[in-house]
Amino acid sequence: MNSASIHNRIEELRASLGQKVCILAHHYQSDDVVSHADFLGDSLELARKIKDIQSEYIIFCGVYFMAETAALLARPGQKVFLPDVEADCDMARMADASHLDHIITGLKSMGTKVVPLTYINSSLAVKSVTGKHGGAVCTSANAERMLAWALEQGDAVLFLPDKFLGENTAEKLGLPQSAIFRLVRDQRLAIPPAQSNLAPCVLENSGPVQLPAASECRGVRVFLWPGFCPVHERFALPQLYELRKLYPDLKLAAHPECPPSLVRRADVSGSTTFIINYAANAPNGSTLAVATEFSLVNRLASQHKGRLTIIPLAKSLCEDMTRTTPKNLLSLLESLSTCAPQSIQIPEDQTRTAKIALDHMLKG
Repeated sequence: MNSASIHNRIEELRASLGQKVCILAHHYQSDDVVSHADFLGDSLELARKIKDIQSEYIIFCGVYFMAETAALLARPGQKVFLPDVEADCDMARMADASHLDHIITGLKSMGTKVVPLTYINSSLAVKSVTGKHGGAVCTSANAERMLAWALEQGDAVLFLPDKFLGENTAEKLGLPQSAIFRLVRDQRLAIPPAQSNLAPCVLENSGPVQLPAASECRGVRVFLWPGFCPVHERFALPQLYELRKLYPDLKLAAHPECPPSLVRRADVSGSTTFIINYAANAPNGSTLAVATEFSLVNRLASQHKGRLTIIPLAKSLCEDMTRTTPKNLLSLLESLSTCAPQSIQIPEDQTRTAKIALDHMLKG
């Protein structure tokens, strides 16, 4: 089938299934997928949307941790599906639940009442450990409020898995560098970028995170887990300097998953929804560089063409997000029309504590 036939067939199946199916899409999805979504949003917006959905089937066009979250928040009887169950998240794989439990227990044994704050880009098992230890989940949209909350609950916060979001958020709250401790791993693995014009990023593998000595914990308010988003880690100050040679009045909007050195030089920093709103309110004729996933930047450039000049700081694409295509969305819809495909399954032993952590996020 050609592209037009696939899109037409998707809409035919949508019409036949009617209210039985609801399609959610993250902002980082391609335009071809977004065109079929009932709701488009960032992680926080889509998580909050789940409670209002009445449909029996929820299709999540995103990555696995998003579908897991949706399945946890869904009503009894609702089923959540991913068009491609292999769509994962490199950052989420950088935090292991049993290892996290070990680090939290170790910090507490030193006399530090540490509260875990877990970025939504994490597995359900990690969210469950977070809830078990009295912590919460956050997104880039509410990280500042949630970190302020977590700091009030104990002596220190263990922020995971994104060290960059954790440091950028701690700086927003005015914490000095002396109050931030960066945990490290024993092993690191370099991986080549998908685009040849970008520097290789370093993907920290599943080697053990080192537990700090008790003497290193004095005065620490935020411990940073050594994880990051490979898409955002590739943005760097030299890219900004080169663009400003071409566009002296350029403004930079950076996602807070970017390295702190870049975020400090950005004109604004915020979640995907924040960046979308910033572009919508930018004065006519402005030139805006955006440091986030390329699908969103490309969409913004198209939406504001003729009014703004919007360019990517660098073309950095999330390959896991691109795993969802109109073709596998169509395949899933066909399966829903004829049989019962495998939905996202939530382990019962993780449900209660993961829900506790997520509920803190949804209230924050």
